[in-house]
Amino acid sequence: MGPGFTSLGVAFLRNDQIGYEGTLEQKLVKRRISIGAFYKDYSDNLIQWKTATKTTMSYGGKLGFNFPKIPYLRLGYSQFSQLNSELDPIKNVNNLTSIYSASTGYSYKIKKMRSTTSLTFTGQDAKSKQDSSRNNNN
Repeated sequence: MGPGFTSLGVAFLRNDQIGYEGTLEQKLVKRRISIGAFYKDYSDNLIQWKTATKTTMSYGGKLGFNFPKIPYLRLGYSQFSQLNSELDPIKNVNNLTSIYSASTGYSYKIKKMRSTTSLTFTGQDAKSKQDSSRNNNN
């Protein structure tokens, strides 16, 4: 089996892609600080049947603080890129998306109930090779 193989039992399975993924996570200071990172990289057109090879890559990190009697804080950032080797400028793809977030909150007791108040900010910045297709959302 290899690129181009099609299984009769799983005909929809992607068969022309190679990918690598990795994740690291660590908790410190009695699990009150957390640090994490990830990386993913995929490419297709392994058997050179298409006119171009598409590559997608993403990476990111996160940081969290969760100490007693003070609000928690979580920060995150990730980036996703997609490009191909197409020579035709109309079919050429070169996209880059960045996602960032910050979240804070505090849990407290009101009589016998537990309540949490939180505030979250999330942003996304997406752009492609044409400046006219740039998007920024917060």
